[in-house]
Amino acid sequence: MPKYSWIFVFIVSIPYCFSQEFTCGCGQLKKENYSLAFKTFSKKTKNQFLRDAGLASYYFSREQYAEAYISSIKASTKWALQSKYILDEAKKCQLDSLRLREITTLSASYQFEKLLQYPTAEGLINFIQHFDAFPQMEQAVNARDSFLLYLAIDKKKSSSVREFISTYPESKYRVKAGEVLCEFEYKESVTEESIENLEAFLLNYPLNCKVEQVHFTLYSLYAEKKDISALSSYISKYPNQSWVNQAWRLLYELYVGEWNQEKITSFRKDYPNYPFLEELTRDLELLNEELYPFLMNNQYGYMNAKGKVIILPEYSEAGFFKNGVAVVQQNDVYGAINKRNQFVIPLKHETLYDFNQEEAIVGDSSSYGIIGKSGNILVPINYLEIRQINPVVYIFQDSLGYRFYNQKGNLLKEDVYQDVSELPGGLLRCRKNNLVGVLDNKLSEVLPYQFEEVEQVNDTLFIVKSTGLFGLYGLKGKFLIPCIYERLKVVDIAKSLILIKKGKEIYLLKFNGTKHFNFAFEYSARLFDLFSFYQNLAVFSKKGKYGLIDVTGNVVLKPTFEDMGKSGLLIPFKQNALWGLLEKEKVKIAAEYDACIPLEKGFLLLEKSGKQGIIDRNGKWIVPCEYNSIKWVSQGYFILEYNGLLGIANEDGTILVKNSFAKVKILSNNLILLQNTNEMRYFIPSKALWISAQND
Repeated sequence: MPKYSWIFVFIVSIPYCFSQEFTCGCGQLKKENYSLAFKTFSKKTKNQFLRDAGLASYYFSREQYAEAYISSIKASTKWALQSKYILDEAKKCQLDSLRLREITTLSASYQFEKLLQYPTAEGLINFIQHFDAFPQMEQAVNARDSFLLYLAIDKKKSSSVREFISTYPESKYRVKAGEVLCEFEYKESVTEESIENLEAFLLNYPLNCKVEQVHFTLYSLYAEKKDISALSSYISKYPNQSWVNQAWRLLYELYVGEWNQEKITSFRKDYPNYPFLEELTRDLELLNEELYPFLMNNQYGYMNAKGKVIILPEYSEAGFFKNGVAVVQQNDVYGAINKRNQFVIPLKHETLYDFNQEEAIVGDSSSYGIIGKSGNILVPINYLEIRQINPVVYIFQDSLGYRFYNQKGNLLKEDVYQDVSELPGGLLRCRKNNLVGVLDNKLSEVLPYQFEEVEQVNDTLFIVKSTGLFGLYGLKGKFLIPCIYERLKVVDIAKSLILIKKGKEIYLLKFNGTKHFNFAFEYSARLFDLFSFYQNLAVFSKKGKYGLIDVTGNVVLKPTFEDMGKSGLLIPFKQNALWGLLEKEKVKIAAEYDACIPLEKGFLLLEKSGKQGIIDRNGKWIVPCEYNSIKWVSQGYFILEYNGLLGIANEDGTILVKNSFAKVKILSNNLILLQNTNEMRYFIPSKALWISAQND
């Protein structure tokens, strides 16, 4: 037995020896004898588990977290293999499985915090590779990726960012990296935004996230050219691009230009693949469609003849379409639109007249110029007044006076005039150096500038005034009657008769100056204005009374009336302060009316007790005498007012529109505008058609 006692002692002492140094190391560590503790744990402690556990505790105390983490991991993996005696020894040093896990976790956390203070790429990569027990590993990965992406971006090269994406395809910063890569690829490839560079970029980087933006820029560069062939090329190259439709529309606008039927038809033939053929067909229809302004909610829009709203009400004023363009107003400024409600002239002018041909008079700040249908200023806006005389002749007023120009502002005649007014037949009465002459529509002189006044009788005959007296002048450049009379009036061209005033008397003369008959009339301005032959009868006066005389000088009706009107089929006369009508020398309608007013075409307006009616030249009542007022308009209609409401009758007295409107405007002989508060309607007499906006 004794010979084996040493074996027993050895076996019993083994764990004791293994643990004795470990216990010493724990004591030294507790006393902060760190150097001795390290030597004890690392060199003297024989049990590998206790050594790793002791070193873990030591490294953690010394804030050597990387080493503490490794040692604690090693110890933890061996925990389950240890005897109860060894585990109890470890517990004496306050080391158990929970403490080891705590050292592991805290070491990783503290090491990560230190790393964040002074991050390096290598440090972050190594941490993630070795500290796999770190509980916030996602945070560590994000920190690594953020730092590495920053380094890649700082190099300002697409290759660096591309390498990051390739190395870390699952990174949280993958999207951000992709955006940066897009920018770097774009900047490296597109040193200048030209069509060539952009197209090369699209070819080299078809998956770049800036492709759509590049396509827009590319389209913009093509569009800036405003060239049909360039846009055709763009459409051909990029048929599936999102901007190709916009390119088609711009191509259409450029091709069609001022939008007329001929060009639209030609475009459809040249571009059969145009994706908006329905709109093109509608444009053709719209060109030939008459549009009418209408009022709704105090705003103007446009409708067609069926009342369908074509342009929504959005304007404070709206004119009719002329030559495909309409003048509109918003916020006290004017512009012009086409029938698609596109501005051909922006809303910016204080004054804008209708387009008679391809141009219109435009004004700002009391100055005027001429503008084209495309908005280009043809004549600068710096004239005091501009008037259009005919399609090619305008008169401009500046500080010197009036001169003749064409629509492009080219001077047509050097002369400067004090005044210019239009005469029938296209003639122009012009005042120059305080004397009046006449020009024809080609601006050729037909009457010399030597008269004080000129009054047109017909296209070839003029009453002229010189040195205060009147004469008769023909277009052949000679006087028919010299300027020797105080007043002169042509009363019968066919019989070459004139009426002249000389002193206190009126004479009837022939063009050659001889008297037509021998006696004279007492002068009065009233008689001079009335005297005119109709069917050889004329009104004359004597001692303030009026009668009738024939062309031979015979008195047909003695002067017994208080007043008379001009000769006609019916001749107004006044007796006992009331008016009646004569047919030649016989009474046709008795004197019982308060007023008798001649109108065009032989119509006469009669008024009685505040009511008015109309008779024709034959004395037939066509509008009964029951209206408050009646107005004749030259288009051939009577506007009738009754109790504040207006209606319309035509020339034969037929009531076209009953008295139910506040405003009536005759726009043409076949178009009438009628308005009430916030309502506009049109009436086309020839079709008995009413047009009003449909609220659909």
